[in-house]
Amino acid sequence: MSNPAADLIKLFNPETNSLWKFPILWEDEHVLAINKPAGILTLHDPGYPEHDVLIPLLKAEISRGRAIWLKNRAISFLKPLNFLDLHASGVLLMGKNAEAEKSIKDQLNADNPLETYLGIIDGIPESDEFEIDLKLLIRPFVSNIVKVTKQGKKSRSIIKVTEKFQGYSIISAWPVTRRKEQLQAHLAYRNHPLVGDSKYGGQPLLLSEMKRRYRPNKYNEERPLLDRPGLHLKEIRFESTTHPGESVTIEAPLPKDMKAAIRYLQRYSQPWTQEPQTD
Repeated sequence: MSNPAADLIKLFNPETNSLWKFPILWEDEHVLAINKPAGILTLHDPGYPEHDVLIPLLKAEISRGRAIWLKNRAISFLKPLNFLDLHASGVLLMGKNAEAEKSIKDQLNADNPLETYLGIIDGIPESDEFEIDLKLLIRPFVSNIVKVTKQGKKSRSIIKVTEKFQGYSIISAWPVTRRKEQLQAHLAYRNHPLVGDSKYGGQPLLLSEMKRRYRPNKYNEERPLLDRPGLHLKEIRFESTTHPGESVTIEAPLPKDMKAAIRYLQRYSQPWTQEPQTD
């Protein structure tokens, strides 16, 4: 019988008293894929100095070498191959060697839409499928907000609406380029920010906004159904470094908060009947 603990990475940060859990989704001799929860940085970001960072915690755990998940795995090197923003959850690829790191990073940096995100956004876009091709500028020491500007770097996103509700939509999104907070900035600029993304103008997802005859609790303020931007990297594709020419697809199940948010939308949100908003 397999040991479930061997397929779960646990990392503890004594400075913040935080325990993080990362289920292992897939691996071969070159790559390890984990399911990253929202709320932890992949790498250090000067815009978020107070948050836990995955890679230093991971390096410390590998150097100790006592964790159950490290047993029967000859791992001395793990580096992130893709990047997930602080508030995003989903598939995070880790390279076990420099060869894998170069091969997969080259694939991901070739402006190919290999990552598929699921998002919940405010409003109903005018088109069910559209592209956003707008340059983005990152100024972490000024405002920490990624802005659309002609002085920025080329940034392109592909968006497809998959479900429509009264005032909300569920989308699939493919960032062709891979900039920090690219989808958040692009969607906000088109007036359809991610729900819960207060940084970019997104409104909280509230049950009272969708449920008829909602009865508020007179003793407690209503809590949002989702307390972070509704964004999850659900799938990533790349060419295998073990078997060249073979395609690998890795999927990450939705976290509980996203599942619950979608379930409430499907159950309580009114049918979409209004004319679409103009992008």
